[in-house]
Amino acid sequence: VLFRSQSLRQDLTDLMASPRELWIVFFAKFLESLGVFSMLYTLTLWLSVDFNLSDVDAGWWVGFFTLAVSVITFLLGFFADSWGFRITMIAAFAVSMVTRGVMAFAQTKTWALVGLMALTFGYAGGIPVMNTAVRRYSYPSTRPFAFSLYYVTFNVSAAVAGVLVETARELYPQPSVMTLPLLGELPISAYRAVYMVGLVVGALALICSLFLRRHVDVESSGRPEAPD
Repeated sequence: VLFRSQSLRQDLTDLMASPRELWIVFFAKFLESLGVFSMLYTLTLWLSVDFNLSDVDAGWWVGFFTLAVSVITFLLGFFADSWGFRITMIAAFAVSMVTRGVMAFAQTKTWALVGLMALTFGYAGGIPVMNTAVRRYSYPSTRPFAFSLYYVTFNVSAAVAGVLVETARELYPQPSVMTLPLLGELPISAYRAVYMVGLVVGALALICSLFLRRHVDVESSGRPEAPD
């Protein structure tokens, strides 16, 4: 037990020597995953309750969305190699933010589905590049622990998303109407409120990605020391 405690302490010490970009990626991963999980938890109900799709049609769109994400993730991997993972991450988060805004404020089924399918590019684009970023910003000696913490962040965001959804349901047990500048009266349900939060966390993830510095790559170094 003592050995494990010392090992964990050393892992944490070494990880703290990693460049700030690694911690930015962890935080961005939490934010992006929070938006993704909260959306996936409510997607079918959002389509059926807010836009009157049948359960079958809503399920079909959810399935098509999932399939599209898988295909686009594979295709965007080639572009990420050409553009660089930093630019790809910024672009993916920007697309996610804009499309979540479309979904949050859509007043017709058409716009809701346009936002949903456009989100596939942001969602799919962020998956491989964040994995690459953890590898680039962590030293080989600390990389296994860095990926462990990365996946813990992923799981924590899933739990927080569940709390977010339940809170939204308590605040909006029945759809209501809110008045917004330019948009006028907008029906708001628990699911639309969840997507509004998704828009906010998407914007925060985008802001985080803008603080990633260029040319920071510690992959080839075996020492847990941050570059100048």
